[in-house]
Amino acid sequence: MKIEEVIKPHMEERIREIKEIPDETKDLLRVMGIPEDEWNFTVGLGTTLPPRYKRLRDTLLKEGVTFEEEKDENSSKLKIEFPPDREISTTLYLSCLSECALQPHKNIKITFRRGSTGTVVIGGPVPKLFKTTAMTSNIEVELEENARGDVALLFSYDMETAARNNVKIRAGKKSVLAISGVIFDPGKDLGIKWEFTAGDDSKILFDEIGFLHRRENYRGSWTEVTVGGKRVDVKINSADFALGNGTSRAIYIAKVLRGAKGATVEIESYSMDFSSGADKTFLPGFYTEEDEVTLSHSAGSAHLTEEKVEYLKSRGLSDSDISRIIIDTVLEKTVYNKLPEEFVEETYNYTRFILSREHIKI
Repeated sequence: MKIEEVIKPHMEERIREIKEIPDETKDLLRVMGIPEDEWNFTVGLGTTLPPRYKRLRDTLLKEGVTFEEEKDENSSKLKIEFPPDREISTTLYLSCLSECALQPHKNIKITFRRGSTGTVVIGGPVPKLFKTTAMTSNIEVELEENARGDVALLFSYDMETAARNNVKIRAGKKSVLAISGVIFDPGKDLGIKWEFTAGDDSKILFDEIGFLHRRENYRGSWTEVTVGGKRVDVKINSADFALGNGTSRAIYIAKVLRGAKGATVEIESYSMDFSSGADKTFLPGFYTEEDEVTLSHSAGSAHLTEEKVEYLKSRGLSDSDISRIIIDTVLEKTVYNKLPEEFVEETYNYTRFILSREHIKI
């Protein structure tokens, strides 16, 4: 299968002049508990940084994180660096700290300097109201030697948006990266290309989670891992939760180059179905030029048994309650623990809003 068949957003340009927030988006913002004076900035219609986001940005600046922005009407560039040999305790919640992060066609590069440690969250559950349905994001994350990064990318778009996301990751010698890609609602057509390059003694843990909703929604994901260093440890976990009738195509290719002795690459695919109409495909692939490596793949799918459903409902839980408990358990491990405390409840409320809207029947 070719990459174009998997990542296939309809990238036609069609301008939408949005001057106010649609009622449906207002309902979402209200349910999430986001203050009304922050709504315009949160959806990308405003440019004034709300006070609590400004306080968070000022804290990061004091801790030594640097920001360099270049923006114009149609595009943006943002460079962020974590200082060398320092642990930054404050989470960088990027979608709330930079106007660049709210614009379409954004180019973001985050560098963890040698010996640095930090946590970054890019994006958020609230769909941005861009002026065009065609959106391209280029995101780079680089870890220098002995750096440790914990990164979450939250993808969420309205139903009209088609998007192409290119994410490049480079893990330097003895670096450690935990990265999560969470697709809350694929929208019209969402394509993500992940590129990982791993150096000597580096460790990468990658979790990709998709929530499939409406039939017209589509997410295509193409992940390439290139192992060029010795004693590299890569674990890829992919999971889809079928809440509706959406379509998902996820392909994972691991390439182990000659000389990468002692490397370990593990790919695990999993699906949990709350709907019988979803169309999901996981395709793993391995290529190696080195004999002394360990490559493995496992796959599984599950439905809740009637006995378990009856027991849970006997405890007063509805179909949406049961779905929420399972989904929150996954998000707690991959997203909630990375968010600044004051934003956890807003994202937590988002899952409830989605589940109540879907009218899930287990």
